[in-house]
Amino acid sequence: MEAPPVSGEFSREDAIAHLLQNAALVAERQGASWLIVSRRDSPPEPATGNAPSTAAGVEEVLVKGIPAAYQQSSLQKKYHSNRHQDFLQTADIQRLPAANIAEAITRSAGISVVRDRGEALFISMRGLPTQFNQVTLNGNALASSENVRTSEQYGRRFHYNLLPAELVSAVALSKSASAADTAGAIGGQINLQTHRPLEMGASGVSTRVAGSSSQLVGETSPRISVAGNWVNRDSSLGLSLITAYSQRSLRQDRVLNFRWLESQNGTLSPGGIRPTLEREESQRLGISTALQWQSGNGIALDVDLFGVKRHSDYQEFSYSADYDIDQLVPDSLQWRGDALIGGDTQTGSVQIGRESAGLTDSLYHGSVSLSRETDEWKVTGALAMSRAHSYNSDPIRRTRLRRDGDVAFQFWYPKSGEGALPTVTYHNVSLNDPEDFPGRRLEWRYINAQDGKNTLKLAASRTLDDGPLERVEFGAEWQFFSRDYQRRDRMISDGIEGAFFPDEYFLALPVDDFLHSVQAHLPAQWLVPDEERFWQLADPGYLTDTAQSSADRMNSYNVAENNRALFVRSDMRLERWRGELGLRYLQGSRHARGHWPDESMQVLPLTVTASEDRLLPSLNLSFAPARDQLLRFSAARVVNRPDLQDLAPRLTLNSGDTLTAVGGNPELKMVVGNQFDFAWEWYLPADGLFSISVFHTTLDGFIQTDTRDIDIGGQTYELTSRSNGGSARINGLEMEYRERFSQLPSPWDGLGIRANISLTDSNARYRAGDQYVEDTLADVAPRTANAGIWFESAAVTVNVDYGWRDQILKQVGSFNQATQNSEPFGNLDARISVALGRDISLFAEGSNLTGAAERESIAGGEFAGYSYYGRTFTLGVDARF
Repeated sequence: MEAPPVSGEFSREDAIAHLLQNAALVAERQGASWLIVSRRDSPPEPATGNAPSTAAGVEEVLVKGIPAAYQQSSLQKKYHSNRHQDFLQTADIQRLPAANIAEAITRSAGISVVRDRGEALFISMRGLPTQFNQVTLNGNALASSENVRTSEQYGRRFHYNLLPAELVSAVALSKSASAADTAGAIGGQINLQTHRPLEMGASGVSTRVAGSSSQLVGETSPRISVAGNWVNRDSSLGLSLITAYSQRSLRQDRVLNFRWLESQNGTLSPGGIRPTLEREESQRLGISTALQWQSGNGIALDVDLFGVKRHSDYQEFSYSADYDIDQLVPDSLQWRGDALIGGDTQTGSVQIGRESAGLTDSLYHGSVSLSRETDEWKVTGALAMSRAHSYNSDPIRRTRLRRDGDVAFQFWYPKSGEGALPTVTYHNVSLNDPEDFPGRRLEWRYINAQDGKNTLKLAASRTLDDGPLERVEFGAEWQFFSRDYQRRDRMISDGIEGAFFPDEYFLALPVDDFLHSVQAHLPAQWLVPDEERFWQLADPGYLTDTAQSSADRMNSYNVAENNRALFVRSDMRLERWRGELGLRYLQGSRHARGHWPDESMQVLPLTVTASEDRLLPSLNLSFAPARDQLLRFSAARVVNRPDLQDLAPRLTLNSGDTLTAVGGNPELKMVVGNQFDFAWEWYLPADGLFSISVFHTTLDGFIQTDTRDIDIGGQTYELTSRSNGGSARINGLEMEYRERFSQLPSPWDGLGIRANISLTDSNARYRAGDQYVEDTLADVAPRTANAGIWFESAAVTVNVDYGWRDQILKQVGSFNQATQNSEPFGNLDARISVALGRDISLFAEGSNLTGAAERESIAGGEFAGYSYYGRTFTLGVDARF
């Protein structure tokens, strides 16, 4: 076939039509690509001359292929998926600043993150609580590290600050369920794919060297990654090795409030105030390697090894302003509606403290997959082992001094949205005078948490030639999970309590600009205990004694789960329809072991066993009303398992001005959800998309927080635990638009925009004793949005992105505590890259460019918390060899 020459400016459609004008062929649009087919309205050419002729005519053979560029398109993957999924490829991940992979994912539709000192820690999908989604690596379950900085535990939620973005080549975000999925996700499932040699293609080496600096720290921290790939001549065998190393210096200025209390007559009163300076020096090293082999007779072998380790040195400096509401000077009280916002006390207390800890997290994951494929059958077996270990490489050490019961000060609270912080004015003490503050105690803690997950999968599928069923797949999955959590606490008051210490026992605060970025009338300098001097007063043998006390045994636990599943699913296609129908049977058992006190406070071992089973049907359908449009519908029953620490028979007693306790509940059951999703997707030219989706989810037995008073050893503690509450429903709308303006004249044809918004409405019935309270579902973001603009040319690439989430309900008001919220928060990031040649480019990045701070409030908008970590800037170079 000869095609006429093309000259001038054409759209893609016109250019293809021009090339095919002399052929009996036509281009048909399929998503964002084109399929060349016979012109169906063209009659066959008659035979002429001595050319051979047959009565049967010419046999038409249609060969469909997938070009390499198609494989790299996230929108093409989305179009051809039978499910409602979003995809990120390597280019998408590298488009904007990302300290870890979660920060790259957060620009996707319906995704927001929970941050810790400015870095993304957890992911929320479609505004649902972070524990509702599930993460896998190359399709296999990942072990989860644990929080060892405080007594709060994160459970099954994956810590994304452990995972460098450089080690991930692609991400699949599944918003509808499949019977082949590992059960456990309601919000959605996130599959991270590591780099694999045959998918990377040609042999070569690439590297990135960068330095970043946080506005509040000023020091430059290195970030280095190297990726090497080897593929043999016939592309049947490959080996890849990727390593990423980074250091990071973080600082966070905070003002914390010790919760607001709600009285029986409806008035609100604030607890104490604690300004806090947090600093952290961290190092992270990650390595990923993969071996791939594909034989000529349908056998494929994939071996993946992955490891990452993160170490942090954490420091915290704080002081407080504590008071008894009943002893405030009556004439000094200031009210705003029903909220007490200011007053004077003559009987207040002040605590000065310093905390340090070494925090080490490691994750090691390995998997082997072997498959054999023939014309009709494909059989696959996969084995994966994942291990996470979190521990205090240096024990937590807290040094406390406290002036109690005679401090005179005045306080005042602003509205959360006014941009100001609470005011505290001390009248009879100086926070920089050692003579004003006697010692209180030294606190020591060591936490060691280990998480293990083993997975075995067997599956077989058969391709069908006739009828609407394209393929049938069935399989089995076995998983064993375990969590071992050990904690030891020591408290030293001898020689500390009531003693005064000379000047040499104290240091200056390590910064001179605390809270400088906000309107604040709070002391910005205070005493810092010298840890080395104070902790010389402690008996080393007492600290290193590994024998567990009664409290240690109550804080420690072990939970093991054994889950088995069978599934069957089928891919379907009928003219413009396609989809999948499946059923998964899940059966699980668990053993939870810990310790619990009896009425005489004798701590006894306790083991609780339980089992559950569920049938989980799923349906995904797609209809193409036009070549560039899809209508999707999905329905599924899904489950979410309770967090491991909530399943344990454990009890943590916390000392302080208020006696509090945190306990587990081994009787918790899985949360069961029914989710429905309907979407319309319009695929635009130049890899563009406009889509609208609506979703509806109902929850039965969702897990809520309960607070009640209990008597432990003759003292009344305020116990916080978890229980399966009432019912909940979530409705949502999600919209996404992205387009590159390829119709513009050069160079503006490289300009593009992207935007997405997710609107979520929830209602939950919380059980409060014998009654129910209705409110929104905790940890659900009513609105999340992202908007970005980019420009790409051969020499320069620019990306700017703004992400925003609405107010989130953090704690439902119950017992005597007021409802608490996280205020709306937005984050502006940008990246510019300049090519110096084919294989080298320079880049500059900025994160949180608006210098936004995170705030918390209670119902009515009263101040409840402030956290600020400033801007971060990065300069670097990318090179390929």
